[in-house]
Order: sequence, then C-alpha cells, then structure tokens
Amino acid sequence: MPYRDRLLALIPTDTRRDALRALVVIVLALGGFLSWGLLAELDAGAIAVGEVVPAGRVRTVQHLEGGMIKAIRVRDGDRVKAG
Repeated sequence: MPYRDRLLALIPTDTRRDALRALVVIVLALGGFLSWGLLAELDAGAIAVGEVVPAGRVRTVQHLEGGMIKAIRVRDGDRVKAG
C-alpha cells in the first residue's frame, strides 16, 4: 500500500474532493433516471394491425448454420400466431 499513499499524495486534496463531488452527482443523476424509468406510468400505447410486404423483390430467408427442414406447416395466406 505504500505506492497507493505516494500516488494519493501527488493529487491535490481539492482535486480529490471535486472528483468525489462529481461522482456523487453522477450517481444521484443515474439513480434518479433509473427510479423515474421504473416508476413512471406509460400514458399511451399504439396498437396497429397490418401485414409485412417486402419492398422490392422477395428475399430468401436462410438459417445461418444450415440444417434440415422437417416440415413446413403454413401456406401462403395462412394466419399465424406466436407459439
């Protein structure tokens, strides 16, 4: 620990005090924003119904690592749900 004491001795006390104050302000600001984000109510949301239409030509969708498809269980025009 003697190295730490020598290094701290090189830094003026005022600078350390200012750095501590800045750190406290930053922590309080981040804590305030985090608290606000967790506790604030969302006033409105937007729900939209639509369909995905490719812009331009149809693109091929491929699995990045390869593999085999056992079954395709949907056809063009089928409605699908998650799960």
